[in-house]
Amino acid sequence: MDSRDHVRGHRIIRLNTLRDKIGVSRAKIYEMINPQSPRYDSTFPKPVRLTSSMIGWLESQVDSWIESKLNTNNRTN
Repeated sequence: MDSRDHVRGHRIIRLNTLRDKIGVSRAKIYEMINPQSPRYDSTFPKPVRLTSSMIGWLESQVDSWIESKLNTNNRTN
């Protein structure tokens, strides 16, 4: 693990890693975090501002979100 990616045990992932992890496009991710979008997902993890022009996501929150989606799907199937 690279210490630059970790703060107090939390790993921050950037957009490309997030895309790979959840399997959706960059545009879809931005729609999911935009409250003005009809595709907004209030349960999706909020991005963390790293600099004035850089955001990331806490990997633990993304993993929890994925787990909640899997649990929801398992209950409906």
